Amino acid sequence: MKADRSKNLLFGSIVLLWSGFVAFAQTVSTPVVGFLKNSLPAGQMSMVSFPLLNYPVVSSVLTSKSGNVLNCAGASFATQTITQKNYANEPLYYVEIKSGSQSGLMLDVLSATTTSITVADASSLTGNESFAVRKYLTLADVFGAANQAGLKSGPSQGDADIVFLVVGGNWKQFFYYDDQVGFDAVQWLELGSGSSADASSARIDPDQGILVQRRAGGTTVGTLVTGTVKDSPANIPMFNGMQIVTNPWPTSMTLEQLGLRTGNSSTGLQQGDSVGTSDVVYRIEGGNWVQYYIYDDQVGFDPIQWVKLGGGSSDQGSTLINPGEAILVQRKASNSFAWAPAKNF
Repeated sequence: MKADRSKNLLFGSIVLLWSGFVAFAQTVSTPVVGFLKNSLPAGQMSMVSFPLLNYPVVSSVLTSKSGNVLNCAGASFATQTITQKNYANEPLYYVEIKSGSQSGLMLDVLSATTTSITVADASSLTGNESFAVRKYLTLADVFGAANQAGLKSGPSQGDADIVFLVVGGNWKQFFYYDDQVGFDAVQWLELGSGSSADASSARIDPDQGILVQRRAGGTTVGTLVTGTVKDSPANIPMFNGMQIVTNPWPTSMTLEQLGLRTGNSSTGLQQGDSVGTSDVVYRIEGGNWVQYYIYDDQVGFDPIQWVKLGGGSSDQGSTLINPGEAILVQRKASNSFAWAPAKNF
């Protein structure tokens, strides 16, 4: 199964890069488009991500801002579209800043008029940035509103495959509910929410990955997501606690290339002399959880480098994070920082 997954990722990457060469030969403003396919083997946990964005519904330039209201006199916004909410009353559209010092920043669309957008916090913007408005990916986009991907359904979480999202440091669990007797609606549900609302519109943020727990006895299923390659810098908030994050680019990157090792916990992961004192990066390798951290003996005798728990003292900085792979980061330092992994293509 591992070889099959690698082939799918490689093929997706080749198509993305090939599309990029064609697009840029025509015009530098044409988005690079492609697809990415991930496999989810039965009986295993998998962490996957989707480093492709929905095509923008609006692309323009701000003319001014007033508080958290972003104005753009030359644009006409489809307000009924970009102000949609999901099942949990969360915004389904976001503003992606594409120029200036905050390029890559993503802000939820709270409300809109035909020429302005209100976001939660525009304090870091000047009011003359270029921007795009995009729709978040959802469970329906990834797995199908009717579970077309073929995850195991069931009347309870103990019978079905589970999809985990980490939202604001909190774990949320989803499964495709089927009471198997036909009394209730067959649909996506959020476990423990106390709601019977269809959760197929649960959103997956562009910098977020997901954890999928497959039950044994099934077959390998897959996800296929199409979209555009991000053309603004990555700007990913890293905070205290757990979060599932993505390699935001459609090419493989090493742990070292991700730029999480800066030597300063204000701008990168916390280093330490053991897994207990360091921030930890978790991967799933062959169905097993593996922990990586930045080893620093704090006295200068040993090299500061990525190591693997139980893997000796060898440098693990060349460990590849593939396109479509997600990693779980346990941030122990109390402060937040903006992670900006650079493109390597």
